[in-house]
Amino acid sequence: KLDILEKEKKELRGQYRSILKEKSILKFKLNQLKRKESILLGKLRIPIKNYYKSKIKSKGITFFYKKEERLISPGKGKIIYSGKLSTYGDIIIIDHGHKINTVLLGDFSNTLKKGTFVKRGQVIGRLEANLKKSNLYFEVREMGKVQNVIGFLKNKKFKRKNKTI
Repeated sequence: KLDILEKEKKELRGQYRSILKEKSILKFKLNQLKRKESILLGKLRIPIKNYYKSKIKSKGITFFYKKEERLISPGKGKIIYSGKLSTYGDIIIIDHGHKINTVLLGDFSNTLKKGTFVKRGQVIGRLEANLKKSNLYFEVREMGKVQNVIGFLKNKKFKRKNKTI
């Protein structure tokens, strides 16, 4: 019996070593994946403070508000576009570096011009309230492709209604 137990002990020790080796390999691969992910994950802030609901979609978030609000920069960066889009209203696109841009669409007054550097949390415009459509659309683009915004937000606790992910 002692011989059988010693043999099983050797087999288990070998299995344990292979599991540790596999664990080490997986840990290395996980760290590589983390490095490939965006540097801004969990770092951007919500661009509006007072809103009564939000609608989350795979391409972005729409925030609904009732009265005039400040439009806040979600992160530090440089404004690469500031103007109007015929059917969408006003638009600001901020380049945050690392091939990441945020897009803000809505009805707002904007005094900042293309090329202006902004800080995270800086007021970059004034959202205007009207009876028909008082909403702000927010999306994150990485290398020109729309990303899931939720992963980029620092504070993921926000008012949700009609959520769709």
